[in-house]
Amino acid sequence: MTVSSKSELSSSLLPSLQVPPEFARYNHIAEEKLVDHLEQWKHNADRVLDEIRNLVNQIGPNLSLQEQADVIFATAAFDGTGPWISSASQQSSRGTMELFSNIEQEPTCA
Repeated sequence: MTVSSKSELSSSLLPSLQVPPEFARYNHIAEEKLVDHLEQWKHNADRVLDEIRNLVNQIGPNLSLQEQADVIFATAAFDGTGPWISSASQQSSRGTMELFSNIEQEPTCA
C-alpha cells in the first residue's frame, strides 16, 4: 500500500462513513430532497465500504494498530440494523472486519 492510499483511507474514506444524524428521524422525514440526499449518501457508503475492504485486503498488517481500530470503528456502524444500512454495506462491513481476524500483530513491549 502506498502512503497515498493510507492517507486516502484516513482523510477521505473513513470520514465519509460518518452516519448523518438525519437518519435518526428517517421514517418521519417528509422532505423528498432530504430523503434523496440520505439515499445518495447510503449508496455512496456502499461504494466506500467496498473500497475500504479492498484496501485492507491489500495492505493487511501494514496498518498501524490505531489505523486498524479506526477502520473497525467506522465500518462497525454498518453491521447491524438501521435505515443507513443496506445488505451490501452490511456484507462489506463484515468482510472488512473479518480481514482483521487474519492479521498477525507484532508483539508490543509493555
